[in-house]
Amino acid sequence: LFAGRMARTLVLTDNADSVVHQLGRSIRVNQEMGLLGPDACAKHLAWGEELPHEMRPHSFDLVLATDCVYYPGSALALLQSFKDLLAPGGTVLLAHTSRWEDADRALAQALGAMGFSCRMVSTVGNKAALAHVSGRRAAVYE
Repeated sequence: LFAGRMARTLVLTDNADSVVHQLGRSIRVNQEMGLLGPDACAKHLAWGEELPHEMRPHSFDLVLATDCVYYPGSALALLQSFKDLLAPGGTVLLAHTSRWEDADRALAQALGAMGFSCRMVSTVGNKAALAHVSGRRAAVYE
């Protein structure tokens, strides 16, 4: 929510309706406190599927994603959603916690398959990484 204070439009998403509901409540509280503008919203987003009609394809300059990839099968669908959402020249900041090698490997392979470039921005110990993902070039993920 803090990052959304600097954004023209803020859309928080999740695949679980209960989480989307809670996100909406958090947005309303922050709007009442004057911390978020009236255009902030929460939407259900199923990775790899058609975007909700309120979310125009290729219209987001920045996508922030945290702790998303828990199993290998989700990586490619997540990156397809990034591709669908990002405007030309857009950027994804992905905070990923390394828990399982097979999920990490799937994420690295999906980055390459989707043509994203990836640059590690920072790490905390050997567990978490913040990656800057952009463009549609060859992937570099370590």
